[in-house]
Amino acid sequence: MPSERSERAPMDSPAAASRDQPSSIRPSAAPNGTGPSVQARRLDESGAMSLHVSKLRGISLDVRRKLKRQGISYTHQLLREAGGVAQRRRLAERSQIDEAALLRLVRRADLARIKGVGAIFADMLEMIGVNQVATLAEQDPLALRARLHQLNAAERLARRAPTPDEVQEWISQARALPRLVDAA
Repeated sequence: MPSERSERAPMDSPAAASRDQPSSIRPSAAPNGTGPSVQARRLDESGAMSLHVSKLRGISLDVRRKLKRQGISYTHQLLREAGGVAQRRRLAERSQIDEAALLRLVRRADLARIKGVGAIFADMLEMIGVNQVATLAEQDPLALRARLHQLNAAERLARRAPTPDEVQEWISQARALPRLVDAA
């Protein structure tokens, strides 16, 4: 005889994690598209995606701790506190984080606002010099898709290159989002 299942998810399940999070946090899709992952994403004030800073590639535990001491746990907070050159300089001084490393993280946080640009596609974009939303917004969709396809064919970084529709959607999002990062 089958056992009865509780209507509530087990405490360690992604559904339970989602249930216990504030409503402003939205679970992202699992990498295989089967459901929510434990990695929570937030929507920032503009409705763009925001990750926990621990999800940014290249961030060390030490830098995470220093950002947390400054009240920064999510990428939208990092962009708000370090998007401008003067802001970034002040945060670097207050937190004792190298300013160049902080700029790299800010740019990665900026690209994380684009829905559909995960870690691998973000790495590919960075490799071809598209390292923030403003740069992405300036791209020609067909030319960018061709560059990404060529890079992936040569380096095999992802199972597939992004589709023309995906690249067009990224660029459309980038053009619609506010500019939050000042150059250098």
